[in-house]
Amino acid sequence: MPTWPWRKSRPGVDNYGRSPLWYQAAEGDVAAIQKSLKAGMDATAADKDGFSALHVAAEYGHGPAIKTLIAAGADVNCIDRYGNGPLWVASRCANAPGYDLGIVTALIEAGADMNHRNHVGKTPPGWAMKENLQAIYRGAGYTGDFEL
Repeated sequence: MPTWPWRKSRPGVDNYGRSPLWYQAAEGDVAAIQKSLKAGMDATAADKDGFSALHVAAEYGHGPAIKTLIAAGADVNCIDRYGNGPLWVASRCANAPGYDLGIVTALIEAGADMNHRNHVGKTPPGWAMKENLQAIYRGAGYTGDFEL
């Protein structure tokens, strides 16, 4: 099994740098997230690609997990290796039917940068295809364009 030179082995962390907290966020298991945080897991830890628990919770639409991680001090402006933050991920995924738009609101209210550009120059609002998602951004003071 290869070891990654960028990080020392840590108990419970797989070869991709994903901790149990990362997987709990992917599942939206708030009780497990709270237990892991109480045990001392780092709310800001990310995998080898920079994809944090906030990123994965945003991708899968787990609003309560997002709020729990934010309350624990997770960095809402962390970025993955492509320059995408949790708000960017949430904005991309928010166009799916049934996605909890409250996730976008929670990230913005926690201080996520709406104007951050990823490595190809796109901002989170650039993914806002739905009028109600655009309304969230406008209500938060965004004045730019909604274009991919």
